[in-house]
Amino acid sequence: MASRAVSKELLRDLRRQIAAIEDDTPRLQPGSDIGDGGNAPTDSATLLREGGRAIEGLRFTRAQRVSTGDEEADRLMGGGLPRAALSEVIAPETRDTGAAMALAMALALRAGPPGGPSRSHAPLLWATTRQAFSEAGMPWAPGLADLLGLDSQRLLVAAVPRLADLLWIAGEAAPLAGLCAVILELRGNPAACDLATTRRLHMRARQAGRPVILLRQAARPEASAALLRLLVRAAPSAAVTAFGVPVDGTIGNPAFHLTVDKGAPERADLILEWNRDDQRCVLRPGKPDIRQPASRSPHPGAVVSLSSYRPDPGRPSWPGLAQPPARNRG
Repeated sequence: MASRAVSKELLRDLRRQIAAIEDDTPRLQPGSDIGDGGNAPTDSATLLREGGRAIEGLRFTRAQRVSTGDEEADRLMGGGLPRAALSEVIAPETRDTGAAMALAMALALRAGPPGGPSRSHAPLLWATTRQAFSEAGMPWAPGLADLLGLDSQRLLVAAVPRLADLLWIAGEAAPLAGLCAVILELRGNPAACDLATTRRLHMRARQAGRPVILLRQAARPEASAALLRLLVRAAPSAAVTAFGVPVDGTIGNPAFHLTVDKGAPERADLILEWNRDDQRCVLRPGKPDIRQPASRSPHPGAVVSLSSYRPDPGRPSWPGLAQPPARNRG
């Protein structure tokens, strides 16, 4: 038990150091002195040194983060969504794709383009493959407006047949001024989207100062250059409250069960609710539980009726079908 506790503590320290190297190291100008007299950090685990001076091109800067709208949720996610970086939103199973897609769009809506139009008018590019479309379906404009508060006029959709075309669109769209974010949707873990490919996407996002979100359907976590990785599943919505009292039989804001797999000092599980009116996320208090509360009655909506007018069954086969021909007696 002692060795297991030591291993867990060592793993936690390594995660902190990796997060510091990737994202949380204070910025140094190339060639600036590293010493005790300035504001530079002195932790050798987070510094890259060459003769006591900062190494040009090898320094990781503190990435600006897009807040979810909830301070505690930002803390659990390592500060929020990286603005100028690649992030991953993974749906472990196909049935979770809708929740992962909605969360990716919600986080993208929180990001506004640097020096561009306001956050409420900036367009959002969602590029996907036809294979992903065939599994999860097309976005539904009334649903996006009702649940997320997203005007369909702001959503730009590109569906391509090949993954190579999708990656080309990502590289060309990331530097475009005016976009609030770029979302790339693909299915599974294709070999073409390897570590080198995600590194190029991350560099594009870093140069453009805009978030690029890689949305994966039915995928498993793998090595990538993303600074933040979220595993997303659907969570039951809470009931609508009136004067602080839950109203039975009502459906509140959409909810998402998140597992912060990368980008924070510690792995965290949380449930976020999206408030479409305030355009912000709200952390649900308590321990995450995606099961339906036992005290909550089912929604009193109409149940789908049984099929009554079905297609007429085919006629029975001819009795003589596949029978040997009768011999002529005579």
